[in-house]
Amino acid sequence: MKRQHAPALAIGVGVAAGFRPMTALAVISWSLKRGWLRPGSSPFANIVYGGSSRKMAELAISELIADKLPFTRSRLNPGPFASRTAVGAISGAVINGTVLNRPLEEAALGGLGACRSHRGI
Repeated sequence: MKRQHAPALAIGVGVAAGFRPMTALAVISWSLKRGWLRPGSSPFANIVYGGSSRKMAELAISELIADKLPFTRSRLNPGPFASRTAVGAISGAVINGTVLNRPLEEAALGGLGACRSHRGI
């Protein structure tokens, strides 16, 4: 991946995390396993690295089912909103580690993307 694509990818993954946090992590894990992304120096990449891609996919499917249940809280409540923003920031930091860019910038872009997904882009 080229360095100039990292900010756009961090925002895109953040938006995906804003809608479905486990899906964003599953996509990153799957990309690392397939070799589309290199783990680089990000400490967060070890969390979602290829060995956990199957478990991440199972959690993403479970999240999709749980979000459709009638008793699931709104994603705009403070707890779910904070967790989605945090996952967006972690996803952005993983993207940072693949290109050895600035970690805080990519984490901020990922978190911003997650927040923007709640407002409708």
